[in-house]
Amino acid sequence: ASLRRDTAAHLVDRVFPEAPVRQWVLSLPFVLRYKLAYDARLTRPYASGGEHRVDNGLLLRSDLHTLFDRGYMTVTPALELEVSRRIREDFENGRHYHALHGERVREPTGRSQRPSAEYLRWHNEEAYLGRARIG
Repeated sequence: ASLRRDTAAHLVDRVFPEAPVRQWVLSLPFVLRYKLAYDARLTRPYASGGEHRVDNGLLLRSDLHTLFDRGYMTVTPALELEVSRRIREDFENGRHYHALHGERVREPTGRSQRPSAEYLRWHNEEAYLGRARIG
């Protein structure tokens, strides 16, 4: 949340021109909005022994990837989202993320592009902040 506020402050103070009313509407074609909203990153970071391979990659919405990287969300080897209760405890919110708990991640069309169960298990055991299921 702090990073997002810092970015917004930077945009308002240094990027957008001075205007009596600072209200901006950004309208992009759907194809671009879709591409900008998703983010591909490594399931197991390189610094933690991960490799730069397709099966160590995961394509998620940008906000979900941030939660994934920080351990508040994981993807099980069965390709289901699992959301930690720590979101609620640490941020006193996260209701819309808890609603995603148990949702299936869309599987890539090519079998070789599917995330490795080994790397997903590593994230579940080493990076994920909570094993407690949302019920």
